[in-house]
Amino acid sequence: MVGAWLTSARQSWRPNAWKLAIAIALYHGWNHAVLVHRAYTLLRRRFPQHSYLRALWSSCIYILTVQLGEMGNVAFGVSQPRLVRRTLVSSLRLRTNDFKYGPHERHALDLFGTTKDVSAIARPVVVFIHGGAWAMTNKFHYAAVGQELAKHGILTVVANYRVFPHGDVEDMLEDLSSIVQWTVDNIASYGGDIGNITLSGHSSGAHVSSLLLLQSARRIAANIPQEFEAAKHIKTYVGLSGPYDMDDHYAFEAGRSIGPFRGTSTSLAEIHALFSALK
Repeated sequence: MVGAWLTSARQSWRPNAWKLAIAIALYHGWNHAVLVHRAYTLLRRRFPQHSYLRALWSSCIYILTVQLGEMGNVAFGVSQPRLVRRTLVSSLRLRTNDFKYGPHERHALDLFGTTKDVSAIARPVVVFIHGGAWAMTNKFHYAAVGQELAKHGILTVVANYRVFPHGDVEDMLEDLSSIVQWTVDNIASYGGDIGNITLSGHSSGAHVSSLLLLQSARRIAANIPQEFEAAKHIKTYVGLSGPYDMDDHYAFEAGRSIGPFRGTSTSLAEIHALFSALK
């Protein structure tokens, strides 16, 4: 009787498994087709001098890169189950997540280490900008960073922002400025010290966050500030594994057909010099 039940279960499971596999494949196929379209549209808008074929080729290379990145994430997750479990638990423990700082689907941030105790001493604040080759990852992947900093009494903001193909570097800078502005306007309500805000980024997040401060400092030094300038509100900057010599970095990226996304040739030393001049 048990044998007959197992045989029946296997027979009913197999067609359903195939249906599930086909559904997953169709979903990923559609999702990547949408990403190719977004990438192609963005490249054509930002770089109209490039041919249609070049824009399409660059978009397809991007999707291939994302696929390889996803495969790498899966392999890493299988090899490091404890870290994956910790990240999941860190995210599920959130009580203050998905604050919206803008209209786009990626305009959301999470808070770690918050307090509503008005008598508590205001906590130092870290605004953390995730990396991911300007095109991948999510605030979810860095939940453990926020939780670990919270253990040391640091109120941490871990934010999403538009990455390629949702936007280019200019859009990323606009989003990062909005993240800092949201923090300045709201963090005191959650126990943060607006006079002690550190901006930090990892990898490509280190690049765009340093570029945000550099451009802001330049405008301030030239006496042409915008209504909100991030450099006026950041006490400390910490860049982690960021590409700061963009000439060398984009020479490398050009070999992977990512050449159109040209950044800045300004070195980190110039950022230090500008901030020293502002003191």
